[in-house]
Formats: sequence, structure tokens, C-alpha cells
Amino acid sequence: PFGLVTEWQTPATFPGRYISTKAALRVVDVNPTLGWQVTPNFGIGIGAIARFSDVILERRVPGVNPFTQQVQDIGAIKIESDLENAVGWNLGILHRYNNSFSWGLSYRSKVKVDYAGDARLTQVSTGNAQLDAVLRSRLPFGADLPVETEIEFPDQASLGFAFALSPNLVLETDANWTGWKTFDETPINFVSTDPTQRLPNSLITSNWDDAMNYRAGLRWTTSATTQWRFGYVYDETPQPEEAVSPLLPDSDRNGITIGYGHTGAIKT
Repeated sequence: PFGLVTEWQTPATFPGRYISTKAALRVVDVNPTLGWQVTPNFGIGIGAIARFSDVILERRVPGVNPFTQQVQDIGAIKIESDLENAVGWNLGILHRYNNSFSWGLSYRSKVKVDYAGDARLTQVSTGNAQLDAVLRSRLPFGADLPVETEIEFPDQASLGFAFALSPNLVLETDANWTGWKTFDETPINFVSTDPTQRLPNSLITSNWDDAMNYRAGLRWTTSATTQWRFGYVYDETPQPEEAVSPLLPDSDRNGITIGYGHTGAIKT
């Protein structure tokens, strides 16, 4: 969950390059879960979430050229974390009311991951040899700078319903809430005690809103061995217009899905 890569193809000329030229987040969950069938029609599940994640952030560094009084690129910074881990939990219930209707509810907790890694600052030529030499004497180009950051992954809740419209036709729907307000700030803290091996700390502000997404799926059993599946998805963006940035640009999304299943006879 939550894995993504956003990379801009022309970092040297991209207008948002001082905010982000690449953001890559890898997330893998290990989620052992215990289910208890309380009655033939009602069950409860509870589980632990072990989340493993790392992150890469890249952007250009601006500076004012004293000879031209223009802002231009003086460096490119890449922040790369180690593989870190954190824990959370999930629970859910499932109730089969009768042969024609069932429903389920699930919740997945917030998980906060603290990342540690290194940042590397690479010099970008300004075209002025004298200025480049001054910058090399003042900035830690080419060194691994210890850095820390954190991401609080949002909690999620889902409510789903299944309707048997006929013996061969089942409609499933669900609504999903994600608490994206949790993802409000991402600090970038340089932690070396050596002032020559650090840069000023920064704070990436997101200002996202909680968001909903909706799913509908139709399962059509055409024979004892075949099924067709059709679906529709609608995702609300958590980003209000005033908070859209090059780091994680997003918008509302619509999608359709189609699937086919076949069960063959097994001969022994």
C-alpha cells in the first residue's frame, strides 16, 4: 500500500524543480491476521501490520548569482533512506445476513515510520568558474550528509455490501475512507553534529484533506466453470487545489475494470 514514484522528465528546466524532481516511496506490509467465526453467519478478524519502507527524494537547490542577481541552479540534492520498519494493527467484521445479502467493515490503523539515511549534494555549474569555486568552498558537495525524516501513513476504514441479485449475479459495493489529514508535514532534518556536514533543515507541507473512494463490481456466473466480472472505481483526490504540488500531484480519478475466470475440471 501507498507505494508510488513521481519523476519529472526535465529536471533542469522544470519550474517546480526546487520542490521536487523525484519522489519514490516503497512500502511492503506483512499482515498476519486471526479470524474467528463467532457464528455460522458472523466473523471477526484482527491482525498486526509490520510495515517495511524506504523513500527517495530529489530536487534542485537554488542560489542567487551575485553577478547577474538571478536565481539559478547551484546543486542537486538526493535524499535516500535505509529500509525502515514500524507496526500497526487492523480489525474487521463480516456478517452474512442471509443468502442474498452480506456486509463487512474493516479498519487499518495509522503507521508512523521514522526514516534515517543520507543526503548527497551534487554541484551544478552556474557557468561562472569564480562563483562555482566559491560555492565549492562553502557547501558540502559530494559528501554523505546524515538525514532523518518521518511519514505518518493514514488510517483507513472500509464498509462493503454484497447483494445476490439472482443465483448467477452478485453486486458488490464498498466505500473507503482514508485519513489523509495525517499526511500534513514531512520534516527533513540534517542530524550531523559537524556543521560542515549538514544543510538547513526544511519542512514539506502537504495540507491534504481526508478522502473517500468508491467501488462497484458485478460478478456474473455464466456456467458452472466460467465467470465474468465488471467494475467501476471513483477516487477522490486528497489534495485541494491550493495544495497541489510537484511532490505528489493528484486529481479525482475514474476507472473501469473487466475480468474473466474459468475453473477447469481436474481429472485423477
